[in-house]
Amino acid sequence: MSGTGVETRPEAGAEAGREISPWDWTDVLLSLVFGPPIALAIGFGLITVVIPLLPGSDHGLRNAMTNLLGDVALYAGLLAAAVGLVVQRRRASPRALGLRRASLSWIAAAVPLGVLAYVLATLVGLIGVALLPHAQNCQPTTVRRAFGGYVPLAVVLVTLIAPFAEETLFRGFLFGWLRGRAPLWMAVVVSAALFAASHVQPVLLLPTFVLGCLLALVYQRSGSLVPGMIVHGVFNAVGIAGIFLLPPTPAPNCPAASAMLAILLPR
Repeated sequence: MSGTGVETRPEAGAEAGREISPWDWTDVLLSLVFGPPIALAIGFGLITVVIPLLPGSDHGLRNAMTNLLGDVALYAGLLAAAVGLVVQRRRASPRALGLRRASLSWIAAAVPLGVLAYVLATLVGLIGVALLPHAQNCQPTTVRRAFGGYVPLAVVLVTLIAPFAEETLFRGFLFGWLRGRAPLWMAVVVSAALFAASHVQPVLLLPTFVLGCLLALVYQRSGSLVPGMIVHGVFNAVGIAGIFLLPPTPAPNCPAASAMLAILLPR
C-alpha cells in the first residue's frame, strides 16, 4: 500500500482496481475548470511557434498541423489539470490513475479485443442508424477536412495520443473516482455515457457507449490502463483506415473542421 491508500504494485492486477481513489468529485469539477484555460494557453503557444515554421504555400499541411496541435493542446490541458490535482492536491502517485505495468496476458489479449470491440461497436451502430435514420455521421468528413492528405498526422493522433489521453481521463480519472463509491455497473455505465457524450454526434452515442463500457471493464479487471490504451488504439486504427481507404460519402450538412473543436473518431 502507498501512503494514499491506493495499491501501486503492478502485479496487483484486478485487486488494484478495487481501491477507492484519493480524489473525489471536487477534483473532477476542478479539472473541468482549469483544463480548458490550460489547453488554450498550450494551443496558442504551440500554434504560434510551429505554424510559422511550415511552408507558407502548403495550406494543406498548415491546416492539418493546426488541427493536430489544437487537439494535442486540448488533451494536454485536461491531462495537466487532472494529473496535477491527483499528484499535487491529493499527494497521490500517477500510478493511482492506472498508469502502471500490465501483465503480459492482458497485453497479448488487447489487440484481438480491439478488433472485437470494433466489430461489436459497428453492429451496435446499426441500431443507432435505425433509431436516427436522418442523422449524419460527420466523423469521416471532419477527419478528411482536418487532415486532408496528411494521413500520418491523423494516425498519430487517433492511435497514440487520443488513446493515452482518453484512457487516463475517462477510465483512470473519471471511472477511477466512481468505482468504489458506486456499484460497479453504475460506475461503468456513467463513465461510458460521459465518454460517448464527449463525441457529440448522436449517431455515434451507442457504439462509443459500448466501447466505453468495454474499456472500463478491461481497466477494472487488469488493474492497468495499458491494455485499454492498446484496445483503444487498435479500435481507432481500424476506424481511421476505413475513413481514408473507403470512398468518401457526401455529407453536406457537416460543419467545417476547426482546431480545438474537431471531434475525431469514436476514439
